[in-house]
Amino acid sequence: MSGIIKRSDYSYRITNEPETNEDGNIYVFNGIRLDNSGNKETVKILFVRRTLRFVDFQRYGSATKICKLPESFYDERFNKKYGIDSASNGLFDLYIAVKPSHGTVPEPEKSRLPKLLIIAAAVLIVLLLLIFGAVKLAGVLGGDKPAPPTDSTAETTLLGDLNGDGLINSIDASMVLSNYNKVSTGEDIPESELARGDLNGDGRSDASDASLILAYYSFMSSSGDMTLDEYLDSRFGGSGE
Repeated sequence: MSGIIKRSDYSYRITNEPETNEDGNIYVFNGIRLDNSGNKETVKILFVRRTLRFVDFQRYGSATKICKLPESFYDERFNKKYGIDSASNGLFDLYIAVKPSHGTVPEPEKSRLPKLLIIAAAVLIVLLLLIFGAVKLAGVLGGDKPAPPTDSTAETTLLGDLNGDGLINSIDASMVLSNYNKVSTGEDIPESELARGDLNGDGRSDASDASLILAYYSFMSSSGDMTLDEYLDSRFGGSGE
């Protein structure tokens, strides 16, 4: 194909020598993308032999996988210069990074936002679980005191008890964070479940509410003796309901 890769409704053409390659697994070229009407768009063309990492996205920007590099493809700037036989082309994936124009963000970049939210939520969950571990250890050393039992008829609607097991602990905090992440990415969560996770009464079930659940569990595991409503009332002058 001598520098042209055809895929779906687009053709991709290499225009310049590749950028400096550090590990022999990513080869980056400047190029253009042409549609069936001949319209051109400047792009980065990446030949990738391994999974792209976070540092790669920092360096090259948003990149979208197009296909496996066809064995029929041949370009001297890639195959001959780097001694890569065309029979090995199938080891490479073709990625395209579209350069933003006029301050706009390409669609692949927008699609990374939910992934970043997922990563942020996962990090927060890990931190909260570490806090829970420390609290649990303190409870074991000082005599763990479980949360007071609740009326069995209200177990599935108790504020803060998202899994309906009659306890308010780190599991419920993790569910609050999980629900927040799902809502952030457009997934539907039952309103009743979101309401049980809204401890501060601000109309949302998020990290602030998860922190309140862990704070209450810590309080009860050490020396506290209050219902959740009483605990929230002592902090906010009311549970927000």
